[in-house]
Amino acid sequence: MLRDDSRDALRVLDQLLNNDNYGHLFGVFRMVRARALRKSAHLHYKAPNISSVVGVLDKGNVASVEDLRAYFVECLKDLQESIYGSELDVRSLFFDGGKRVDEKIACRRIVNQLQARLESLEVTVEIEDEMADQKRCDITLQKNIEGRTVLLVVEVKGQWHDELYTAAAEQLEKRYMNHPNAEDQGVYLVLWFGEEEKVANKKNEEFESAVQLSRSVEESMSDDLRKRIDVVTIDFSRNNS
Repeated sequence: MLRDDSRDALRVLDQLLNNDNYGHLFGVFRMVRARALRKSAHLHYKAPNISSVVGVLDKGNVASVEDLRAYFVECLKDLQESIYGSELDVRSLFFDGGKRVDEKIACRRIVNQLQARLESLEVTVEIEDEMADQKRCDITLQKNIEGRTVLLVVEVKGQWHDELYTAAAEQLEKRYMNHPNAEDQGVYLVLWFGEEEKVANKKNEEFESAVQLSRSVEESMSDDLRKRIDVVTIDFSRNNS
């Protein structure tokens, strides 16, 4: 069996990437890290068996981080539909006393809405899960597949957050997607509460809809990052129905 020295390399490279003293070499370290990640993925790749494939096609099961990512995005889209048109006033869960909730509360209430559906596929959901170096990821989803754990990391930001346009790269990618079970993928979840709210901590004079904001956030990301991160913007505004 081949020795996976790429795991050791990844740990060292992650330390270097988080060290401001080597900021001028960030691009080089990123390139080397990508190669080490590909090497590790090839060494640990295991073709799915027939039952796994059938599970994905017939039962909505997941067999990889990419499957889990796609399934979670689909869950978020269904949540959006329930906010748009459900007889249950789902939108009201994200307002307290007529005011929108903060990111932490919104995050918990989103998870509460999706938890039963995710757990039906034996997906474990954690909020503010502690990762490496005592960093906490907003939402993590984990599933055990034939003794192997796959991990989906999710960063959540309200439209008002001053790091709205940098969090995908600086937090989600640099801090969480480098986990060996995350396979360098993630979901960036943006919360839209309407054009009256600030955008990136500035007066909003540009965006009238969640779609516009979502496109703007995606356009701020590199082509490479857009391939590995899904940007999902949920519209909680009162005029979206």
